[in-house]
Amino acid sequence: MMRLSVIGAGAWGTALAVLARRAGCDVALWARRPALAADLKAALENIAYLPGIPLDPAIRIEADFTAALDADAVVYAQPAQHFRDFCAGAAPRWRMGAALLIAAKGIELKSGALLNEIAAEAMPGVSIAILSGPSFAAEAAAGLPTAVELAGTDSSLVDLLMTGLAHGAFRPYGVDDPIGVEVAG
Repeated sequence: MMRLSVIGAGAWGTALAVLARRAGCDVALWARRPALAADLKAALENIAYLPGIPLDPAIRIEADFTAALDADAVVYAQPAQHFRDFCAGAAPRWRMGAALLIAAKGIELKSGALLNEIAAEAMPGVSIAILSGPSFAAEAAAGLPTAVELAGTDSSLVDLLMTGLAHGAFRPYGVDDPIGVEVAG
């Protein structure tokens, strides 16, 4: 069972946590605001960002950033403009061998850099993959057919992440063009 942490408890992060748990992963979902983490634990639902989708009680809700990084793969699902700060905070706490799956869309406005470029600079040696595609968090979490691309240059990592996330109607398809997937996202 892959241990997967999702950084960001918005709609997409919550949906990815739900989908990964359905696929059999041991999942943690990190919420930046402790009050949101408390609400998620109490309601077992993300009423603010993904109402109507129950959270499996086995999903660990984390408010502790360091604890959330203790995983085989960490999924970044926050806004792209916060990604550089995430990398700076995560790099000194990163668990050796953990992969980074970027599930945010966008280009850093002030530098024009792609997120995988920022990660490679800020977190050298970390295996990186990109998840993107035409999807809506509520539809994916509700079990409606959703196809996304999971891209990386390490095919074994892409295969591992595809297996860790695929379940039911949620289908990540592996490709070897992370830049193309990130730009087209």
